[in-house]
Amino acid sequence: MAVGDPIEAIRRHFDRQSIHYDRNPFTRWVGRSELAVLRAMIPPAPQPGITPALDFGCGTGRVTRLLLELGYSVTGYDLSPGMLIQARAALGHRPDVTFTADRQQIQAPWPLIVSLGVLDYYPDAAPLWQEWRELLTPAGLLVVTAPNASSPLAWLYALTSRLTCPAFPATARALMEKARSAGLIVTDVRGAFPRHPVLGHTLVLRLMKNDHPACLAPSAGVKSPCQGNPQCNCSASLTPRRYARTWSPLLGGKGGRGDGLSSYAPTSAMTSAVQEEER
Repeated sequence: MAVGDPIEAIRRHFDRQSIHYDRNPFTRWVGRSELAVLRAMIPPAPQPGITPALDFGCGTGRVTRLLLELGYSVTGYDLSPGMLIQARAALGHRPDVTFTADRQQIQAPWPLIVSLGVLDYYPDAAPLWQEWRELLTPAGLLVVTAPNASSPLAWLYALTSRLTCPAFPATARALMEKARSAGLIVTDVRGAFPRHPVLGHTLVLRLMKNDHPACLAPSAGVKSPCQGNPQCNCSASLTPRRYARTWSPLLGGKGGRGDGLSSYAPTSAMTSAVQEEER
């Protein structure tokens, strides 16, 4: 991603905030809710102590700590040297965690990338989405957060952020479109602070690579080759009714065929979870 004035402004802002960042009671309050949702969406490491994970925008190491608890060997990357100093001080020296501000040190493909609070500060995040896709292994998971443009809480956050480092809320639909344009498919979306699909201050998205982009937007009247295939992570089958009812207010649809969700079918694992919830 090209380096320019916005990135330098983000770096300076978080360097200034680094010493006091974890002492901010509001940050800690929101962070507890976001971390609880992340914990529910991130699977434990398949090989504890070995499976690598990238904490992209690690800040003071809150997500790094969670990933370590889940058994991952973690690399924490951040633009801000000040935030990295705080992260190293909080976690100490241990063999299963590395912190860096060097983009070149995070180029290896990752089976898991988590990015908490990074999309907030990018009005045009298309290069970020593309970079994340390139950094993922073929079956890798990406979990990201963004302030929810459907939530009054997120707009209050955006308004107050204008005094320091501006934040940019986004709708679930806009995030899904950006992800799809980069070759990623959303497999789960949840709200945090509170855990409500519309009022939640934060949207948490879990994504995978979409290796068959045509399946998400088949030609009119032409059945997708992946429709009904539970093994395809870009399955074009209809979104389950419960999922459509839950998220249609965010996506502008009314639920069911033809609504705003019909292009965003979940993976088979997500479908099973939703169907189990309905039972």
